[in-house]
Amino acid sequence: MVEKDGPYIHKRNKNWDKWAPMEDLQYQTGGNTWQAAGPLTDETVERLKDFWIGIGSKEPLSDSHVIGAPHTQPWIDTVVDQAFVDAISAFDDRLFSFIQHEKVWDRGRDCPPWDGAFYIATLLPLRPSFDLQRSDLVPKTNAAERYKGSYVSSGARRAVKLSATLETPIWRDAYTRQVMCTEEARAALEAIGITEWWFMPRDLVDDRH
Repeated sequence: MVEKDGPYIHKRNKNWDKWAPMEDLQYQTGGNTWQAAGPLTDETVERLKDFWIGIGSKEPLSDSHVIGAPHTQPWIDTVVDQAFVDAISAFDDRLFSFIQHEKVWDRGRDCPPWDGAFYIATLLPLRPSFDLQRSDLVPKTNAAERYKGSYVSSGARRAVKLSATLETPIWRDAYTRQVMCTEEARAALEAIGITEWWFMPRDLVDDRH
């Protein structure tokens, strides 16, 4: 939002013809496409300073550590507190880029969602994770240009390659952009007390031979 009382601005439309976060933000690798990865560009970080992030939750967020959750789309999706930054950086400092952001507002209560600093959290690693021979995933044939390379589900089977889990304990899958993590990473997240995120187990196949 340009003002903390709204309205929300995602894309350019008849009421907003300027820089719009969903359409115009850029990652250092892959721009604003399905291959987007790594930190946000310096220009995007500067542009985002002009915007408010508005929250409209039913319950107060004063005891929370996260706002939102990592999404499959290449846009800003997660804001975290200092406790999250400290804990995840101590666990593995290769996983996220954290950009402090001053303008975060709980519109329903007309106050900041919590005391302390706010950070835009950008998950950095992107890698192919699924064994496509053992997973019901197929390339999306009618994807828009910026989503070229995306895969869609053709069934329920999912099998993660063991090799994909060995580089970093949290990453985003390059086929589906779903966020993956090891059991150790899950334990580290749960130790912070993040009750808003949920986890779904996946089969693991050893592809190293």
